[in-house]
Amino acid sequence: MKKSVILGSIIAGLLTGCVADSGWKVAYEQEKSLREQQDTRIRNLENRQQQQPQQSQRQPQQQRQGLTRAESIEYCQQLNNDKETPFYCVMVTLDDGTQVMTFSFQDEQTMSKYWKSITENLAAHYCVTSTSTNIKAGLGQILYKEDAVRMYSCLGQRWNEWTKADLQKNRNTNNQRY
Repeated sequence: MKKSVILGSIIAGLLTGCVADSGWKVAYEQEKSLREQQDTRIRNLENRQQQQPQQSQRQPQQQRQGLTRAESIEYCQQLNNDKETPFYCVMVTLDDGTQVMTFSFQDEQTMSKYWKSITENLAAHYCVTSTSTNIKAGLGQILYKEDAVRMYSCLGQRWNEWTKADLQKNRNTNNQRY
């Protein structure tokens, strides 16, 4: 009897081991299947992302509203240094601290030809970003042949009247293009 109990215990232990081993195999197969499904989903998502970079690269450019203030000032300096540009762009700080982006033209005809492009691509961005950061700013226009100047207040959003100025002394500077 002792032998049959021991033999029964051994057989039960072996059967339990087989059942437990079989359970581990089932659990392993289920886990493996879940991992494969997850890997497939990840690969599909990665493929979608690789197909969309052109769209995501376009979106930031479309969302961006314009130049930053620093970019506007840098652009102004680049225009001023470009000897092919038929006008000057210079930053001037007035006595009251107002920072004015000043555009100097040979005459009214030259100003009229370029002003819309200047406004859309540079001046408007400068005013908007200056005002949004509480910096007193303005735009200036100088017409050398007419000896006339006027200024735009970015905060007040209006131009003052053209005034006569003695621009003769400034006409013979080293930077003069015209």
